[in-house]
Amino acid sequence: MSSEWIKMLGVIARQDVYANQIVLREASQIDRAILEASASPSRGSAYQLLIHLVGVEVNYLGQILGGEHVLSEQARRSIAELIVAADAHYARLLGYVDGLTERELARAVSFRFSTGAVLQFTAWQLLTQLFMHSAQ
Repeated sequence: MSSEWIKMLGVIARQDVYANQIVLREASQIDRAILEASASPSRGSAYQLLIHLVGVEVNYLGQILGGEHVLSEQARRSIAELIVAADAHYARLLGYVDGLTERELARAVSFRFSTGAVLQFTAWQLLTQLFMHSAQ
């Protein structure tokens, strides 16, 4: 990994945060009942998809950092609470990315999937998945 690649990760991280904030801000203008009633291709509703969007990022970053990696129940209660949790996550994500080193990117991370399976990845592989998941 070169320092240019690390800089590019910073650009990608900021784009991820910006795009997600737009989605959440726009969703906050829609009545929750409408979000709950709207079908989602991968979740029961558009509201659940928004929770998933933030929750997956919290999970991946938390496992990379070895800390809390579950979106709180409080964050799931309302769009406003979800935005608060997302903003805290984004600050944590950008702080991490801004301090990245080649050694940190190459660090092996044990990642536990929801199925219980645990696999080894490098930090850069998990960051790539974090960003690509939101982009889908």
